[in-house]
Amino acid sequence: MEIESLLKSHSIQYKKAEAPEYVCGLRLTKSVINYLSIMGVEINLHQTKSGTYLTTLYDINYILNVQDDVCLKNHLLIIGTASNGDYLVINLLSNHIGYVFTDDLSEENYDDITDIYRELPYGIEEFLNEAVSNEDYISDGFKAEEYIGNPFD
Repeated sequence: MEIESLLKSHSIQYKKAEAPEYVCGLRLTKSVINYLSIMGVEINLHQTKSGTYLTTLYDINYILNVQDDVCLKNHLLIIGTASNGDYLVINLLSNHIGYVFTDDLSEENYDDITDIYRELPYGIEEFLNEAVSNEDYISDGFKAEEYIGNPFD
């Protein structure tokens, strides 16, 4: 299902935006450009009892300004955050969604990005469909690790 139709069908407010073809020198895929083109406003999914959201999808202006050099070097575009602070990213090489453990990233507690990055086996459309349809979706890096397994175990 197309992202815009998916958001409409779940009564999620969005706003169209002008999406670039490149971010910080990295060429974006058509699916990423399509996603960014409806991210004129921030979208929060699944408010918890404490008032936080399981997932925050950044608006395009924030996306263009929040990028981390290590993530970009590894073709990971930050598009949002989990309630625990993990970055929600799109891998621009595989077009898959994943999470970066931000505590480890900021503390430089890794040898390679794969130490702190967990990629899910699907793209943004599938992730959003799961996120808006199911409160028990993979909403942070730890859940992603449970789902795909820790490659270092």
